[in-house]
Amino acid sequence: MPKRLIVFKTESLSSPGWEDRLLSHTGALTSILAEHYDYSDKPLPKTGDRLRNRVQFSA
Repeated sequence: MPKRLIVFKTESLSSPGWEDRLLSHTGALTSILAEHYDYSDKPLPKTGDRLRNRVQFSA
């Protein structure tokens, strides 16, 4: 079982990028940017911390 769930959210539903947060199955708008399960003993992220951008390159 995960130790904790970290949820990154926007300040408001109309924040930039809102078009990318429409849920495909309902068309509803969400303020959730990402959810991460954390099993480490690191401190929790602070307000204003940024998500890491991951890029995968194919050969």
